[in-house]
Amino acid sequence: MEDDNRSSLKLADLPALRDIYRVSATLADEELSITTRRYEQTIDRRDKLRERTRFGLLALNAASLAALLSSLGSQWVTRLQITEADIAQTVFLFLTGLMAGATAIWWSGITATRDAASDFENLMEVRQRKADYDGAATAEAELKLVNRPAPEWKIPPDYRWSKIDNLLTNLAGAVWLSAIGGIAWKVAERVEWCGPWCG
Repeated sequence: MEDDNRSSLKLADLPALRDIYRVSATLADEELSITTRRYEQTIDRRDKLRERTRFGLLALNAASLAALLSSLGSQWVTRLQITEADIAQTVFLFLTGLMAGATAIWWSGITATRDAASDFENLMEVRQRKADYDGAATAEAELKLVNRPAPEWKIPPDYRWSKIDNLLTNLAGAVWLSAIGGIAWKVAERVEWCGPWCG
């Protein structure tokens, strides 16, 4: 190693740019810290929003179904002339939303377990790479480090998403909107100002 004249080793004799541009380097460090925190907050907010959306749609469909069933035979159902076919269609939509929402939560549990296993594997690779850098600079260690493949992900871990999970969550929301929209349409047909457009 003493007779090695590679240019990469000579660069070690030069001062770092950080030592020359200290103020700019400090600002760059601060900007990296702020940007990293902001990114982590965004990812955390996204994940919480996904979870709330799944449980919220499940609760919406369940509450709407319970409200509809409890109002069967009531005066407002009779007055609005909502037929049994309308009620059956609405109940079917709410049940579909319930099943889609529950399945989305179940599926997200499966993907979370799979993603955790994948992330652990990636963590072991990154730890090994760090250990390689921390080891003694022997020719064998250097060759091993150079030949170690860098971790490759088709989709970076922070941007993973499940098509099935998204489809089920969107289905739960769509059928709830359809069911509520159907009831709202029946109500609108009985309102005078809506008669020319709704009738």
